[in-house]
Amino acid sequence: MIQLEQLKKYVLTSHDLNEPFNYFFDLMERNLLMTVPGHQLVNAAEQRVELMAVVNGVKRQLVERFSMQVKKMMPILYEIPSDDFYHGTCMVDDSPFPMALIYFADVQTGIYAVTIKQKTEMVRFAVAGMSGQ
Repeated sequence: MIQLEQLKKYVLTSHDLNEPFNYFFDLMERNLLMTVPGHQLVNAAEQRVELMAVVNGVKRQLVERFSMQVKKMMPILYEIPSDDFYHGTCMVDDSPFPMALIYFADVQTGIYAVTIKQKTEMVRFAVAGMSGQ
């Protein structure tokens, strides 16, 4: 999907992480992602090892980088397998709002946005660069 290739480019190269998030939410608003063949909810019982590594790596970053008290995260993730693309939210017990997550498995890179003390923090991450991995 051409739009996801553009989103991947933004995720990988944007200096301002508002750019990929704005592009992503524009795709969602125009219903371009939800209608892609194969777009589906990832069953929590079947979440892949790599996805759980991403969620656990982000959890470690929230603790180490932002001193959040994170005991658990509850991800709700969707996938578009043909593009190795995942997106969704995670409830974080130390934030009043869900964290937004965008991840491309083929390049093992993504971004997340989380609200901490009434400020939204956006972070690009690479699975290989997460501490503890």
